[in-house]
Amino acid sequence: MNKFTMILTLLLGMMMLFTSSYFSLQKKKFKQGVEVMNEFYSAELEKSFYIP
Repeated sequence: MNKFTMILTLLLGMMMLFTSSYFSLQKKKFKQGVEVMNEFYSAELEKSFYIP
């Protein structure tokens, strides 16, 4: 039982580490995506302003 709980906590810790690193990666990707979208929209806005 003691060994089982040890393995369980180890697995849980590994899962938590994996999920936290995964989420930080997703956050970075999301930030990059938002930046790209902002650049695209600002360019489109400039185009629409230039055309009378």
